[in-house]
Amino acid sequence: MEISLIAALDEDGVIGLKTGGLPWKLPAEAAHFRAYCLGKWILLGRRTFAEMEGWFSTHTALVLTKAPEKIAPPGIAVTTVEQALAAAQAGGAAELVVAGGAEVFSLTLPVATRLLLTTVHYHSGGDVFFPRLPQAAWELTSERHHPATVNNPLPFTIRTYTRARP
Repeated sequence: MEISLIAALDEDGVIGLKTGGLPWKLPAEAAHFRAYCLGKWILLGRRTFAEMEGWFSTHTALVLTKAPEKIAPPGIAVTTVEQALAAAQAGGAAELVVAGGAEVFSLTLPVATRLLLTTVHYHSGGDVFFPRLPQAAWELTSERHHPATVNNPLPFTIRTYTRARP
């Protein structure tokens, strides 16, 4: 099973704000996220799941949490990454897409096989960060730049990486 991490981060590695949400609004990047995740199994943390309420009509959302009793449908509570992987495999998932937050990214990075990272060309001043990547462990396989537009005021670049072969 493929394990992909998908995230948008600014030039400093910021992925969000401790108070919740993203420090930018880019409809084209959100559309990329939605299109990639469509119909797939997704793993995310409790706060990220709550912030994305309403996004999961075409996904199977596994929610990594220490308080499984607090997760309501359509979320499926899991308490470990191993439990999430087992649930996705048992459900026949070809891919599990990890969608955040920072702690979930840190826990799953060691088992990830693909990264879909959007760099927003901006310094947001946010305070939640994507984990540092060991550069030698990843090979860039595609890159698409998107210039700023009226609807997307910040330029961004979408890069796909696969885990390097030892």
